[in-house]
Amino acid sequence: AGVYGPIVIDSKEPEPFQYNRDYVVMLTDWTDEDPSRVMAKLKKQSDYYNHHKRTVGDFIDDVSKQGWSAAVADRKMWAEMKMNPTDLADVSGDTYTYLMNGQAPNGNWTGIFKPGEKLRLRFINGSAMSYFDVRIPGLKMTVVAADGQHVKPVSVDEFRIAVAETYDVIVEPSSEEAYTIFAQSMDRTGYARGTLAVREGLKAQVPAIDPRPLLTMDDMGMGGMAGMDHGSMAGMDHSKMAGMDQSDMTGMTGMDSGDMTNMAGMDHSKMAGMDKDDMSNMAGMDHSKMAGMDKGDMSNMAGMDHSKMAGMDKGDMSNMAGMAGMAGMDHSKMAGMDKGDMSNMASMDHSKMAGMGSMGGEMQTHPASETNNPLVDMQAMNPTPKLNDPGIGLRNNGRRVLTYSDLKSTFQDPDGREPNRTIEL
Repeated sequence: AGVYGPIVIDSKEPEPFQYNRDYVVMLTDWTDEDPSRVMAKLKKQSDYYNHHKRTVGDFIDDVSKQGWSAAVADRKMWAEMKMNPTDLADVSGDTYTYLMNGQAPNGNWTGIFKPGEKLRLRFINGSAMSYFDVRIPGLKMTVVAADGQHVKPVSVDEFRIAVAETYDVIVEPSSEEAYTIFAQSMDRTGYARGTLAVREGLKAQVPAIDPRPLLTMDDMGMGGMAGMDHGSMAGMDHSKMAGMDQSDMTGMTGMDSGDMTNMAGMDHSKMAGMDKDDMSNMAGMDHSKMAGMDKGDMSNMAGMDHSKMAGMDKGDMSNMAGMAGMAGMDHSKMAGMDKGDMSNMASMDHSKMAGMGSMGGEMQTHPASETNNPLVDMQAMNPTPKLNDPGIGLRNNGRRVLTYSDLKSTFQDPDGREPNRTIEL
């Protein structure tokens, strides 16, 4: 319902690139359903339009590829999330038709060119909630502007455009063949398409939609926690943890870790130099409110050898008695945990922590107000920088994909000072 259209604002200053023809390519989504019905369905079931959920057959395939333990661990982690790994878009091609300049794929919007001309294509994502992955098979695209700002030219095969984003690209067809402008939805349930051709009526081959991707824990802001198998921590080598500063652990008063009897065999006898004189207050430490870290069964930590933790004088740890039953310890409410200075863990050898993956980001702390807050669905515990990540479904696809880190403004900031403070929102 309603009317929409692009607005092009001509630059006051001469633009730093040349072109012969100028086309707007506006991408949108359309449904014949009453929009209020679409919203009502989503309110009742957030993944109503997702018809690609994993099945028992997928689980059997995962077991054959990953093994039973890894497959079960993956399902367990996702069972604790508010969404599933195939939930890539709230509304899919099941109800949407994807349009290019108001035309459905079979409408074949066409932009005319002569061989050797440079075409400026102004891509606009005017959809309600669809992300598109755009490419023109057979043509390189040179990105020259993003959201109305000139950028240093970047040559790419493909780019992802989010809702309300714009990208201006230059293409230069050298022959009289037709070229398909192909914009597939991020969830791979449909596409918009048009054609660049020397005359109306010509068509080029439409490429097949890419395989449907699966979200990972990294995509969910859980970083290297994806696939972490706590059962494989037996034999974990802490030999490089020399110099780890644990001096400020006095605030761990009241910690009740229950039963740690399954950690039998853990050799602390050679933890020379570990300064834990002030750890007497760890007795009775309560982890029950440490949100988000369900460590499950730590029984395999038996035999864990800390004998090489040079520089750690543990002093009198007698008051740690009674920390039995740590197996199955629930850290699910660990919000606000203060890690202190963990910088010396950089050299820690995680090579034997099967499935742990890369912990590229930092474990995040969250305000106490988020704990047990019904308005908080999920907390990103281990987010990692994504500016150089093409995005889910575009990684390692054999094409040069634009990333945000590729976008460098041509505007020279006259203020060369470094930022002197950070404001967190």
